[in-house]
Amino acid sequence: MLKIITKHKKPEILVMTPLLTGHKISGETRTTIKRNTTPYTWASFESNRKHAANCQAGIEEFQKQYKFLPKYIFILDRDIILGRGLIDKLYNLLKITEPNVGYAYCPFEYKGYVNHKVPPKIWSSTELKKNNFISSNSLIKTEMWKKIGGYVTEEKYHRLSDWSFWLKAYNNGYKGILCENTSFIAMSTENDISAGDKNEHRITKELIIKDFIGE
Repeated sequence: MLKIITKHKKPEILVMTPLLTGHKISGETRTTIKRNTTPYTWASFESNRKHAANCQAGIEEFQKQYKFLPKYIFILDRDIILGRGLIDKLYNLLKITEPNVGYAYCPFEYKGYVNHKVPPKIWSSTELKKNNFISSNSLIKTEMWKKIGGYVTEEKYHRLSDWSFWLKAYNNGYKGILCENTSFIAMSTENDISAGDKNEHRITKELIIKDFIGE
């Protein structure tokens, strides 16, 4: 189910929050998103789908209902503490890039059940093929999203659906750009993807390497 949280008449960005049925958006997320000035419409989409499929369904439903999509899409998970002006900084960086730069990302940190920092890393295909260092909570060009056919929603890739999406973008001629002067904190619980079974992570990684990298 699609729900509009904040609506702008002429949004530059569609902020989409995927929610499992019954989940709520945290107060910290609601507070920290307000520290941005770029025009955005914020919507949530709630269902029992997996994360990437929820993102895809939410964007498609928004387009169906409102007959358009803003130029940029930002996935915002439900329990994120955004750095001040994070969306503004990603937007100001991405809007002046070449057409083959499809998204802007930043460093981030997990806190809670999982405690782990993902430091800033300049984009390169070599590094991307080794491991994922880009969160799904990144700003993407809607044009790229359309041209590559959206997110990778097959359930077999669920454990690493963000990595498979960035590899899919690369295979279609797109790269990313690092925004170093901002970051966010993702609050982690036992049920989050980041806290999943290590063996499942290994199997999914091997599958993605085979299907998206060809090794």
